[in-house]
Amino acid sequence: MAGFFQDNFRNIGFGVRIFFRNPKSAISLLNRSNVSAVLSSLRKYGPSETLYRIGTTLKPLSESPRPLMVPVPVVDHDNPETLEVPFSEFPTVSIIVPVHNQFDYTYGCIKSIIENTKSISYEIIIGDDCSTDRTQDSEDVFRGVTIVHNESNLGFTLNCNNAATHARGRYLLFLNNDTYVMPGWLDSLVELIESDDSIGMVGSKFLYPDGLVQEAGGIIWSDASGWNYGRGRDPNLPEFNYVKDVSYITGACIMIRASLWEEIGGFDKRYAPAYCEDSDLAFEVREHGKRVVYQPRSEVIHFEGMSHGKSISTGVKAYQSVNKEKFREKWKDRLDEDAFEPGVDLFFARDCSRGRPTILVIDHQIPTYDMDAGSRNVDHHLMAFVELGFNVKLLPANFHYNEPYARRYQDMGIEVLYGSEMMQGWKRWLRFNGAYIDDVYILRPDVASLFMKYIKKYCVNAKIYYGTCDLHHVRLRRQFELTGNKRCLEESERVKVKEFRAMDAADYVISLSVEETDLINRHFGSDKAVTVPIVYYEPADIGPRSYDNVQDLVFVGGFNHTPNVDGVHWFVDEVWPLIKSSLPGIRFHIVGSNPPESVTSLASDDIVVHGYVTDDELRDLYRDCSVCVIPLRFGAGIKGKTVEAMYNKIPVVSTSIGAEGLPGIDDYISVVDEPQRFAEEVIRLYSDPSEADRVASRYPEYIGENFSKERIVKIWTSILKMEPGASR
Repeated sequence: MAGFFQDNFRNIGFGVRIFFRNPKSAISLLNRSNVSAVLSSLRKYGPSETLYRIGTTLKPLSESPRPLMVPVPVVDHDNPETLEVPFSEFPTVSIIVPVHNQFDYTYGCIKSIIENTKSISYEIIIGDDCSTDRTQDSEDVFRGVTIVHNESNLGFTLNCNNAATHARGRYLLFLNNDTYVMPGWLDSLVELIESDDSIGMVGSKFLYPDGLVQEAGGIIWSDASGWNYGRGRDPNLPEFNYVKDVSYITGACIMIRASLWEEIGGFDKRYAPAYCEDSDLAFEVREHGKRVVYQPRSEVIHFEGMSHGKSISTGVKAYQSVNKEKFREKWKDRLDEDAFEPGVDLFFARDCSRGRPTILVIDHQIPTYDMDAGSRNVDHHLMAFVELGFNVKLLPANFHYNEPYARRYQDMGIEVLYGSEMMQGWKRWLRFNGAYIDDVYILRPDVASLFMKYIKKYCVNAKIYYGTCDLHHVRLRRQFELTGNKRCLEESERVKVKEFRAMDAADYVISLSVEETDLINRHFGSDKAVTVPIVYYEPADIGPRSYDNVQDLVFVGGFNHTPNVDGVHWFVDEVWPLIKSSLPGIRFHIVGSNPPESVTSLASDDIVVHGYVTDDELRDLYRDCSVCVIPLRFGAGIKGKTVEAMYNKIPVVSTSIGAEGLPGIDDYISVVDEPQRFAEEVIRLYSDPSEADRVASRYPEYIGENFSKERIVKIWTSILKMEPGASR
């Protein structure tokens, strides 16, 4: 209920501040919701916590007034600049703008559409509901716009229905004339609705002219009252910036499939002239088996109250209360079954997630899935959780919003908990929301040492899974055994304590390899650890790959990982000269993010140091090279780079460390540790394309059996259903 309290406490504080200036306005804020928020907080948290909440939410009110992002439009009615909409024979979107007077706002709205809509074809239809101002002669101002002049005043609901009969687009978008659309507003709506056939209607994030949130998805409570979620708050906060299902979206900007609009029959006429038709449409969309989804990347400035004013006792706005009762009567069964009591369980109400299990994933950062195998592993597990229907929250321990990675997860419907406010208040977030968490998946020993205590304290109903990534202390000990560096041994012992402390605190341990699972279970004398493969690929077979006219060798690995630095140097020093003596024209490509100077200095005529490359560039390198080498001398866990190379059907030569954790891998790739033998295997595969093709053609079989999407989802399904202490 934190957001509910926050909004209501801000109202209360505002009322206190203005009491002596305008007592009537202050008293109007003493409504049921505001008083309920304070009483509920007093009962649940006590006076101290309640006062803290009021104090923290009042901070923005003491700041100077925010400057307007968009000024109120002012137009020279006698000599307005002509606006021209580009013609499209088959528009993707029909933008329907219902108007009654307010020409200045209509002009500003149309101008913003033209300026900020570049890549989506559209048409604009203005439904003129008997305007008496400049609107009635607007054909000479708006070129390429269809203007439907009603013979009688229909009101908002029927005006929209009438204007929609002139639409030609695949999607209908209803847009109030007192709006100003921002860049990318339409692209993101179309992208979202076309991403999933189950989505029937999408809508925008509404902002006030000063940039604060007006609505980030609407909520309908059980009494049929509506709530503009996020009102008056910072639009950059995590809770307002992920794709989510919502109760409804204010009709100031909603887009629906034209076929679904026809099937439903448009806005329900019982709500004429206006109000509740938008929430009713959202309920109808769901009744027809489709979803209503909020797109935070579509931002629209809304000059609230310009169309019908703000008084609910006079004019058209008086229909708000009348139509609310009609809405309640029509949807009583749905409201009683699905909606929450006002202000209750906002955690679920804000994204319609009741009935879906919630999992909190905590890692050191937002996964940089194209930079390192560990991040790709977490990325694929996140995708599995989404596919399983979980309500997923992702908490990066560095709280950094890292583009484009953060947006990827927000677009998937994952709430990413980032930013300075979260960094300072993550314990409070857990305190408020921990009871709603069903499962926690926390990775890496340093992250677990910071968060585990509070997870166990506040997430009282959750099962806790600790992900090893690999056993860090094993990797460090192997590095000591190889190099004799005693600092590695000391660090290994320190990390070992952290790792086993985290494992002991968790209900389950998620290991990436059978070997590490066995080691952990021997230590605990139980089946505490479960093996979950590092990555999944779909499809397992990427199709035919030619081995004719390809050349060169490739290594892929992120260089924030010490074993990769050591492995490259060992290969260049010990193996590369042996290969060059037999294959003088060959080149070696070194690929991976953040290469240190010791690696970049290896660059020469026959050694190419690429650093970071995109996924597309990496696929090209795999396709154009003959052999992938994995020359690791120490490490732990399972090596994603080995699986990735096999997926790309390039012959692999690896050390035993590079092949570790992969069951039955010796039957598929060449595994050798001695430099001479390593070089001989590379030369053999490089020199015989038919043998290379024979070897790599079997890789999809291995990938499909061990790393398919279906297998990973099946494993997680089994794990998430288990109770602590159950055998596997």
